[in-house]
Amino acid sequence: MTAYPGVLAAAALTTLVAGCVAAALAVFGGQALPLAAGHDLTTAPGTSLAASGPASADQLTADGQQLRRLIAAALPGTPLGFYQAQWSDPLGLVPGALPAAPRSAGQGNIPILEAAALGGVAGHAVLVAGTWPAQASAPTTTGPPVPAALPASAATLLHVAVGDTLTFKDRVSGTSARFRVVGLFAQRPATGSAVRTGDPFWGLDTIPAAGYSTLGGFATYGPLVVDGGAFGSVLPVYRGSWLAQPDLALLPDGQFGATAGRLDDLRQSLSSSATLGGMTITTSLPTVLRDIAQGLAVARSLLVISALQLLLLAAAALLATSRLLVSQREGESALLAARGADRWQLARLTAAEVVPLSLVTALAGGLAGTWLATALTRSGPLRDAGLRLPGLLGGSGADALVAVAVVALCAIGALLGPAISAGTGTARPGAALAGRGRQGTAAGFTRAGADVGLVLLAVAAGWELHRYSAVSDIAGTGGTAGLDPVLALAPALALAGGTVAMLRLLPGAARLADRLAGRARGLTTALAGWQFSRQPLRSGGAALLIVMAVATGTLALAQHESWDRSVADQAAFTAGTSTRLDLPLPLPAGQAGSVAGGAPAMAVSVQTQAVPALLAVQASQGARVASLRGDEAASPAALFGAITPRDTPGSVLPGQPASIRLTATLAAP
Repeated sequence: MTAYPGVLAAAALTTLVAGCVAAALAVFGGQALPLAAGHDLTTAPGTSLAASGPASADQLTADGQQLRRLIAAALPGTPLGFYQAQWSDPLGLVPGALPAAPRSAGQGNIPILEAAALGGVAGHAVLVAGTWPAQASAPTTTGPPVPAALPASAATLLHVAVGDTLTFKDRVSGTSARFRVVGLFAQRPATGSAVRTGDPFWGLDTIPAAGYSTLGGFATYGPLVVDGGAFGSVLPVYRGSWLAQPDLALLPDGQFGATAGRLDDLRQSLSSSATLGGMTITTSLPTVLRDIAQGLAVARSLLVISALQLLLLAAAALLATSRLLVSQREGESALLAARGADRWQLARLTAAEVVPLSLVTALAGGLAGTWLATALTRSGPLRDAGLRLPGLLGGSGADALVAVAVVALCAIGALLGPAISAGTGTARPGAALAGRGRQGTAAGFTRAGADVGLVLLAVAAGWELHRYSAVSDIAGTGGTAGLDPVLALAPALALAGGTVAMLRLLPGAARLADRLAGRARGLTTALAGWQFSRQPLRSGGAALLIVMAVATGTLALAQHESWDRSVADQAAFTAGTSTRLDLPLPLPAGQAGSVAGGAPAMAVSVQTQAVPALLAVQASQGARVASLRGDEAASPAALFGAITPRDTPGSVLPGQPASIRLTATLAAP
């Protein structure tokens, strides 16, 4: 049959672009998104599992082994780093043990210390002064003092230096114990991704890095890090702490929800365990897994939305191209049909052209799409996150091949469909081609009411999407990272429904154009209206493609703006302002506003020990620094300015008297 280079070039270009974008989306969905989820998981804070509970020297090792087995069962196939520490009874300071009572303890709090043997501490800390404690035997009441290392922060608060000897009284057994400070240490500075998350090893230490904590009328300092052999009758084991750090880079993304559920079950089972009763596990890993799974599901749904719209637009363009090719070959097809050729013979002639064309151009588009996806991961935020796609020889090639196959099949079907339908009436070739062409097919489609059904389906999908929450639905199913069908199909259905609705309105628009053309005086307007009224569907094909392209582009821009707004809102919610400074030690209430110097800043004090927890803010600067959108508060200035302060005597921190300005109280709904 006669070749029409212009029409075939249009089909080839459409298939090439569709294959390129589809392959890029497939590579991102199959490779880049799991890599991004793994990066977020490995850099998220609080993913280690810290456990603590009462344990004797005889139980410590057995409890640790059982706990490790339970955690390994909850994280099957995931390597674990496991650490163990043993802690002494609370040690009270005897009179004169320190040069002066630590002011940081506050009024009414009793200062105490705890000795601990932290396995592997030398690999996660740096010596500030002195040495690490050497291997020691169990102390006696009359023997030499136990060598111990103290955090530099705690030593500063206690006014202790290397070489000092401290005498304590066990608050449980009443025996005395002496320690000689042989070294001061600090946590090793974090590098790489640990700058964000911190060294998880220090979850083994139940005393904060500040060197002390206050709770229940006690101010606990330390720990006094000693060798494990120092524990005995004079220094008994009071409790244990354990830390499990899973290698989350090896956790499959499809197991996030199931893993979170198993970890929740593990925490609940410990409370009723006959051997591990009283032990508690502290971790944010289940929440992190569910949050990442939700984000992964939404991101994959957005990629599927784009892919479906792309296929819909490409199919419409290829159908228009195929029908144009059929109309241009109408005479040849009629002649061949008159000589006895059936529709399958005519279809084979067309297939000999469109099948190789579709396969080659789709494959070329797939190669270009894989290269495009790889290039995008080497620039911008994806490069900063360290994402590296495996390339054509890795998983990216398989994902791109699937996308190429889908695009090629869609292209072949769209290009062959009109050719097959146009050749069904061989008895009366001319009438068959005229009646079975584009207008006949479209008319049959509309007479069958399929377009109305599609519009109704699009309206129902839009209504469901309006009342639908992807995050809550995913959370209700355990945080699985699967595809969300409602979120993925609704935009494509809306696009298809709007297009066929316009197709239904075209005949009426054509009649109106015919009437207007009859009243017009200009020849150009009359001829254009007459031509459009004779063949409304053929003339409206270009308009339909423009409508679909504009709608697809508008939705893509809306998705991009929505994503950017979501990221900005999450950052503003987390930090509360453009810049936030967290101090390792709390400041007295009167000094909280002096940190920022002359820059606009709002002092914030969080008192978790209060019941209920207390959050105090400096309202005078709130309107200038707080991140509040206009739709979240009518006016930040009016919100903070409407607060009428009242002076109330009180104490913000133990031992730090201040005048609290009671501004507002907030109650949870």
